[in-house]
Amino acid sequence: MSNRKTSPFITKLSGYGFRRAERLFQTRSQERAERLGAKLGDLGWRVDKKHRYRTLANVELAYPELSPAERETMAHEVWRHFGRTTADFMRADIRTPEDVLSSIVEVEGWEFAEEALSRGKGVLLISAHFGNWERMSHYLGLRGMPLTVVARAANNEVIEDGMQRKRLAEGVEVLNRGDTTRTLLRRLSEGRVAGLLPDQNCEESFLPFFGHLTGTVTGPAILHLRTEAPLLPAFCPQVGPGKWKVVVRPPVDLPNEN
Repeated sequence: MSNRKTSPFITKLSGYGFRRAERLFQTRSQERAERLGAKLGDLGWRVDKKHRYRTLANVELAYPELSPAERETMAHEVWRHFGRTTADFMRADIRTPEDVLSSIVEVEGWEFAEEALSRGKGVLLISAHFGNWERMSHYLGLRGMPLTVVARAANNEVIEDGMQRKRLAEGVEVLNRGDTTRTLLRRLSEGRVAGLLPDQNCEESFLPFFGHLTGTVTGPAILHLRTEAPLLPAFCPQVGPGKWKVVVRPPVDLPNEN
């Protein structure tokens, strides 16, 4: 859990808001829930000036060739996308395995997942805050790749409990950031899949990204070199209302110079 303290009033209010959001999204169809999520993304875009400007600045860094109008359209759609993804996550504990399997209308590169699993070293699944990583986790577990994921605990214990409940319903084991290395090593030795989202700003290492040196973490590479578990990139873009595509790339094998 997070070490940050939240007042009892804020905790209670947040809990009410979380439960209210669950009802809003779970009492609607998948498509209506996504439309509502997109509208909430529109609202966030309008009222959260700080993060709206940050989104625009990041899009400009990545796509300087686009016109200001094109960049604004793309940045705005990022907010709508996260609204839809949030709506989908709030429905995680009411959908059936059949719902999940039928929602993935295309799978690209599944042979790479099978090959990675066949090595018997476990798998380090590397994704990003792109597409719908939560639904992909559920899908992979149903396809025989049970996930253990590392995530930062929410600052509010009520929201954290709700998020944990939804991920457990997806068959996902969640480890909070901190002293997780020993557990991850054990899970890999058991042949499980460790899901990591390393696209977080960090000063451990800097790599070129959209033409700029960008900070990232070294943990996945270190685990790979220590365990020989393959690094398997995968992501899950949405291709239509209630429909997604899972894309798996070939494992990344890093040279061990020791």
